[in-house]
Amino acid sequence: MFDTVAGWTRSLILAILPLLFLSSGDASMNSGLNMARQLLVPQDFTSIQAAIDEASEGDTIQVDAGIYSENLEINKSLVLKASTAGAVTIISSPIKPGVLVRGSIQVHIEGIRFQAEVGAGVASTTPGKSWQSSPEGVVVLGILIQDRARVTLRNNSFRHYQGAIEVAEEAQAVIDSNKIYLTLPFSESHYGIGVSYAHAEIKDNVILLQSHGDPAIGVSLMNAQATISNNLITGMHLEGVYALGSRGLLIKGNLIVHDRGGIFIQRLHPDDEKGTVIIERNEILGSKHSPGVTIADISVRIRGNVLRDNGIGLNVIDWRVDDDTLNVRIEDNLVSLNQKGIYVGITGAARITNNLVERNEELGIELGWNYMDVEITGNRIMLNGRGIALLTSECAPQEALMFGHFEGQIRGSGNELSNNDKGDLCPSDYPWPPDFIKNP
Repeated sequence: MFDTVAGWTRSLILAILPLLFLSSGDASMNSGLNMARQLLVPQDFTSIQAAIDEASEGDTIQVDAGIYSENLEINKSLVLKASTAGAVTIISSPIKPGVLVRGSIQVHIEGIRFQAEVGAGVASTTPGKSWQSSPEGVVVLGILIQDRARVTLRNNSFRHYQGAIEVAEEAQAVIDSNKIYLTLPFSESHYGIGVSYAHAEIKDNVILLQSHGDPAIGVSLMNAQATISNNLITGMHLEGVYALGSRGLLIKGNLIVHDRGGIFIQRLHPDDEKGTVIIERNEILGSKHSPGVTIADISVRIRGNVLRDNGIGLNVIDWRVDDDTLNVRIEDNLVSLNQKGIYVGITGAARITNNLVERNEELGIELGWNYMDVEITGNRIMLNGRGIALLTSECAPQEALMFGHFEGQIRGSGNELSNNDKGDLCPSDYPWPPDFIKNP
């Protein structure tokens, strides 16, 4: 019986084995067809675009050192990288974006120097400036990401663009460790990174203005959701970060050196989305002409920042939207050596706690004309022109005449006020809370 079963089993195995090998061979072939390839430029293709056109989904295009004059369009998932970081330069015509990425794809671009063709714009009459403006009606973009594309840009550099990187139309981007040099004096303003109705994580980049006196924004946002962290943004003649509307912003750990404003965030319309806005642990240094941080018509938490050498260290205002649900929290900041330290004038609630406000020329904290509920607790306010002032005819006659008087309620306790030249509190006869000033 066992011999019969063994024989039957042996026959069955012999019959199945060819099918197994055939199945295995088909699977192996299919795997080979789907395996990502590496395409080499210039060894396999004379141009980068030719490699992109030939590539399949998931392929890697590796570019050897050299200068490549072309504009690229990517509409499939792939990796584009330099074989040696910084040794590949792509020079693009300004008539269209240097790289256009669009569609529901995933793209990774790394280690490439992008540069707009110099001299293709209007010739400048200013000595030492080769380009004055872009061709009429054209915005010179380095990389345009749109139509839900998901892109990582890492360790690239950009020069001579009106906008180095633009993310739009519900696209998503990780913009990591790039260097952006705003080097051309355009007659209109230009910017390093723009995000419009899209999502971006912007981290560890350097954005540097090298055309002195020309208007420039480091990061420009329009109804975006963004995390902006650990970047160096310096030399801007407009804002370091400029945002209209917000789906949610975290601005953290950046060094922003500016001439016209460090961070500006505004909600334009009462129906605009109200994403959470957090500004924390940034260092914002100015030139005493403009605010370090301006918040208009939007709730925000501002904590752990250094605001120094600005016109106003922190400027929180109602501008276009009258919203009594606004909630502003200002915590644990160092506000020093500004013309004014902190100005708050909103319809809503403000909580100002545990800040060090010192050596500001005119005053430490000013509360504006709007009706608001303000808590001021545990702050150290010293060596300012004046400690805390309300917008009244006694404390700020010209401003009060123009804008009206402070209307609101002040709460709080445990503040240390000392050595403020024109007094610690103004007006002195205002009914300040009993424990508002901490006993020495």
